[in-house]
Amino acid sequence: MKLWHMLSLVALFSAVACCQGGTTLRLSVSDPLYPKRPAETYAIDLALDAHGFPARYSLHLVAATCFDGKCQPLDVTLHWDAIGRYAGLDTTPSRPLSRKEHDPFTKADYERLNEILGNLHSILGRHPLEHFVPVKAPAAHTHGVDAVTTA
Repeated sequence: MKLWHMLSLVALFSAVACCQGGTTLRLSVSDPLYPKRPAETYAIDLALDAHGFPARYSLHLVAATCFDGKCQPLDVTLHWDAIGRYAGLDTTPSRPLSRKEHDPFTKADYERLNEILGNLHSILGRHPLEHFVPVKAPAAHTHGVDAVTTA
């Protein structure tokens, strides 16, 4: 499920949660890296303002970040405002976000990430994950032979 779809559902159910006095919503989401796995249910916390209206949504997310399982999982809490616009993220101190080769994010990296995720005109909302994750092409055989049989 795309992030925008998830946010739309959160906004749709916010009135129900508000009227019932609840502050947590449950949402089932498939992992985009492993779409064939069953969807997992996540808790979306709804913060209400002093008048009882939705003010902010938060989602704590722990997810795989690479296909080979060698990387630390992503461990973040994402925040959106009352109408579903990205409002920021918090990381777990023991699991900072990292770049290629597992180098931890710098302050500038976090600022750039927030700028990208907060951009309402970003291509991230218009393309599926496959657009951004290259698929490895099978190795090309230069001689037309891929195996040799011997005695």
